Amino acid sequence: PAKTVVAIPSFRGNRTEIELYVEDVLNFADKTLPTPAETANLTVGGKTDPKLSAGAIANAARERKTPAVQAIGADAVFNAVRAIAIARQYLRDKEDGIDLYFQLEWTKVRFEGRDEDTTAIRFTCSLYEGNLEEVKEE
Repeated sequence: PAKTVVAIPSFRGNRTEIELYVEDVLNFADKTLPTPAETANLTVGGKTDPKLSAGAIANAARERKTPAVQAIGADAVFNAVRAIAIARQYLRDKEDGIDLYFQLEWTKVRFEGRDEDTTAIRFTCSLYEGNLEEVKEE
């Protein structure tokens, strides 16, 4: 049977190397908070400052909204993953008692004035009660 996998981004050493811990979503089911009714849709570009995006992601999580980040292009995707990893640190530093993991999906977007769709990656974050670093260590 097919499994739904999720990823937990974190930094290795400094903020230049990211590692993704990939796991079956069922392993988080017991502490995953119910999906909020409201979604905070964010777009990250190749020149977006990941720290600013991270603040928006962390604030959405604190407000119990589902952070959803869309990115087009390699630099934007890297910045989106960095932003989610930084948001996780912000939540941990403030001891909010919640953490984030994400599922990704490919989606089509159409820009005004264009006849063709563009493929984007959408990172939909789920809120987790506790610290996922402890799960990774088990």
